[in-house]
Amino acid sequence: MHKETQKPLDLVLIDDDELVRMTWEMVAKTKGHQLRVFDNFEGFRAANIGKGVPVYVDYELGNQIKGTDVAKEMIENGFEKVYLTTGYPESAIEKPEGLFGVIKKDYPQNPGRS
Repeated sequence: MHKETQKPLDLVLIDDDELVRMTWEMVAKTKGHQLRVFDNFEGFRAANIGKGVPVYVDYELGNQIKGTDVAKEMIENGFEKVYLTTGYPESAIEKPEGLFGVIKKDYPQNPGRS
């Protein structure tokens, strides 16, 4: 079996909304970015993602899982650039210590930069 050399990941999205994931995948493709998407935190946990890759976590992941709790765990486990994505105003969110930023649901202009 031939294994292609893959470019390193530019960013990761964890979001339970299929439309959001599909939109991000389309934008990433047009920008030439390497994006990996997950519909839940368990899938992300099982993957081998480098701690320096920017990770964007939906504020509400479904099944009463809060993105803030997921982000906190990721930060405690050494992930360096964890963002929350949300439709809520940033002021309405209790941000965990070490969170890199809060953005809207749109694909980030410059992934990994605040």
